[in-house]
Amino acid sequence: MNLFSPFAVFLNEDDTNYVEPDISVICNPDKLTDRGCSGTPDWIIEIVSSGSRRMDYFTKLFKYLISGVREYWIVAPDWKRITVYDFES
Repeated sequence: MNLFSPFAVFLNEDDTNYVEPDISVICNPDKLTDRGCSGTPDWIIEIVSSGSRRMDYFTKLFKYLISGVREYWIVAPDWKRITVYDFES
């Protein structure tokens, strides 16, 4: 199944807290709904821009950590850097 942006990821069961990652990998197809992903994806990748730096490195990092995302990558093309957070280690 291919789903395109904007793609909502609802991190909480109450469906009020959602994010729109640049790329998300969801291994459990039962999490996919007509609204997006209900629950945490297994892997999320954010591509940083100057306007999203604070959101990607702080706000989303914290949200993904506490919600149970297994792995989070931040790709910073301007800095030629990929930061990998493996929350299962």
